[in-house]
Amino acid sequence: MDANATDTMKLHLEALSAKALSAFKRQLLGIYAAEDYRDFIPEFMINDMVGAAESNAQQWLADAVSQVGAVAGGPAAFAIIDEAMAAHLSALEGTVKLGRGMPLHPAMLKVAVERFDAVRSRLIRQVENHRPQNAQESVVVSGVSNPVADSARRGPKGKYDWPHATNIVWGRIFRGELIPKSQRDIEEAFVAILKGDDGKLESSNTRPYARPIWQEFNRDPEDDN
Repeated sequence: MDANATDTMKLHLEALSAKALSAFKRQLLGIYAAEDYRDFIPEFMINDMVGAAESNAQQWLADAVSQVGAVAGGPAAFAIIDEAMAAHLSALEGTVKLGRGMPLHPAMLKVAVERFDAVRSRLIRQVENHRPQNAQESVVVSGVSNPVADSARRGPKGKYDWPHATNIVWGRIFRGELIPKSQRDIEEAFVAILKGDDGKLESSNTRPYARPIWQEFNRDPEDDN
């Protein structure tokens, strides 16, 4: 697959993610409106939000496979879908972690992280169900590898623990340790966190994960109204 086709696929997937994330935020407003919990969001609401996020991600995956995978199938196309799926799920998780105008209580933040870890595991299996039989590359969603295909893993995918790094970045933002002035600041934070894994990570590799964090951090709250 040539560079132009790759860029076109990535742009299309980014558009799908933007539309899906916007729909998810509107759905969260409905969940919040059902109960007046401003200072503390309880566990049952976390479960509702993560359930909505999983449904959102499942629909995103179906759309990505039908609209992108059908145009350029095979391992290369699905590697791009895997990466975009990871970034989209991270954006959904980050939106939940922001809570209702303020970060989740630490206890509920832990619950959200655990719920999203389970979602990632289920999505791995769903991605594999969509993958053509001749595509033998390992499936990775948000850095969680498919154990069935680990022996066939090639290239840089799967080397980095993106969910853990994303949690660290959000934690630093919540505590005021990281106040990004641009997306580049978030990219550099990812590099600093993950550089010890193999010493080869570059800022450009972090962009699919840094972009949704920057967009959410820099979002005008009025956009949800």
